[in-house]
Amino acid sequence: MDRQCTHRVINDFASNGGIKVVKRPPLQQTYFLLFSFKASLSARHQSLRIVVHGMLALDTPFAFELLLRKLVHLLSLDPSKSSVGTQTEAGEMQQRPSASFLSPTTYTFSTSDLGSSQSPVPLLLGPLDDRSPWTPSDHSSLRDNVEYRNGRLVGATLSVLIKRMTPVNPPVDPTFSNVFFLTFRLFSTPKDLADALTDRYGLSPPKNLSQEDFDYWQREIGTPIRRQVFKFINTWLEDYWLPDVDDGALPVLKSLLSRRSPRDLPPWSAHVVQNLLHKRTLSDINTNIDAKNSNLGFFLNRLEAQRPKVHMSNWLRSSLRKGKFKRISIKAFDTVELARQLTILESELFCAVRLDDILRTGADGLTTPKSIQAIDQFGTIITRWVTESIINKHYRLATRALLVKFFIKVAYSCVSLNNFSTSWSILAALNSSQVSRLQWTFNSLPQKQKRQLKYLRKLLDHSNNHCEYRNKLKDVVTPAIPCLGLYIMDVTFCRDCYPSYRRSSSDPKMRVINLSKYYRLVDIVQDIQKFQVPYNLEAVPGFQDYITSVFSPYKQA
Repeated sequence: MDRQCTHRVINDFASNGGIKVVKRPPLQQTYFLLFSFKASLSARHQSLRIVVHGMLALDTPFAFELLLRKLVHLLSLDPSKSSVGTQTEAGEMQQRPSASFLSPTTYTFSTSDLGSSQSPVPLLLGPLDDRSPWTPSDHSSLRDNVEYRNGRLVGATLSVLIKRMTPVNPPVDPTFSNVFFLTFRLFSTPKDLADALTDRYGLSPPKNLSQEDFDYWQREIGTPIRRQVFKFINTWLEDYWLPDVDDGALPVLKSLLSRRSPRDLPPWSAHVVQNLLHKRTLSDINTNIDAKNSNLGFFLNRLEAQRPKVHMSNWLRSSLRKGKFKRISIKAFDTVELARQLTILESELFCAVRLDDILRTGADGLTTPKSIQAIDQFGTIITRWVTESIINKHYRLATRALLVKFFIKVAYSCVSLNNFSTSWSILAALNSSQVSRLQWTFNSLPQKQKRQLKYLRKLLDHSNNHCEYRNKLKDVVTPAIPCLGLYIMDVTFCRDCYPSYRRSSSDPKMRVINLSKYYRLVDIVQDIQKFQVPYNLEAVPGFQDYITSVFSPYKQA
């Protein structure tokens, strides 16, 4: 079938809204027809209807399904946008039209990718041969388990999500994969996920297959799916594993790995997964984000020429190095340098926070992650330290005024370093009832510090949902330390206000996981990663020990 013949077929059936293939051309000629139609689609047609009579003389019934998938690929259409609800997964034969259907089955695909303004394209398929072994009767339709909105999967059962994460034809959408791995602990458990992976790995072919069809299924469906399952496990172990939460899934994953056959994974791949499982058992792998920050920190540490010079007297350096902390008054520090050293300490805590730590904070049945506890305790200690330092009953008015001035300058310097967290903790002390009632102290401040305090209060004001601070954060250049409390507040609001499940539109009695909620949650915390960059500042030897001794009286019992 040459190009001229193809155009003649298109023209003959254009008036009927599509193409009708009435013959049984060879496979390569059918593909040529599809290529030709794609080339002429934008110029001549806005809809496509292909009525296929019989099996188009292909080698096996399964090849017909491959042809349909090829059609979708050639038209640059995404099967996930179909009214069917999800990828048909031809190899699994979950939705193959049965010969018992009295009327043709219609699949509808969106033409938005082709720039069409018309309604979705109907793809009409005739009934298959009633002797087809690829039509199991005991499989329910996937359309009962998924919900779509504007082309995005917004609701599905756990088994369907596993299928989307381990498709026959990779790759997996990276955004969807990231959302799944970050949030699955909120709607499932690691052990349930491992059990679902085991079920996916053990997918069985349809019954009553000929040996030829069975071999074809194993080669084109079974083996690719099992390899995707192991790829899923590898990603989970390497990038998203939480030792304190996910360890309960290790026995199931080990059992699954022991069941592998040589064709499921190359030997070297199985060895990699086996090593990861062993190391996770020993809990001696750092998180991926820690590794990235460590490498970046090593690179930045070599840029000493670009580091700002430390503002500190030789006497103070010597006292810190020798551990003579009782001789050191906090006012002996330069305010800019103190802000830098506090920023270094809090940056280490902030860079250890993972996105899923924030997502899990405050969730029912889950303990607050240690990284969140550490940074929360650090901020609380700073607030107590500043408060107690100012309201010391042994201080006179002039001394208190100097301390208030000192801490205002430190907080202002922290903002200039994009360290909003420490600045927020200091301002919380200055705004506390014990300190803010010292009107004579605040009235005696120089005008410059009064302006700085006014700026800080305006920036970190809670009115209009912290509008001023949120706008400032949008323009910040990394590195930065944002206020994690606001992220946790936004996550808590989203988690409590949006349901975790939604009713299936096809079956009101069925509940599916509300993925819209989890997309929103990930959107809230997504920006945190770009701020998690170590500061290119010099840590003064002995300062960390000094600040630990200063903070120790203010730690919670």
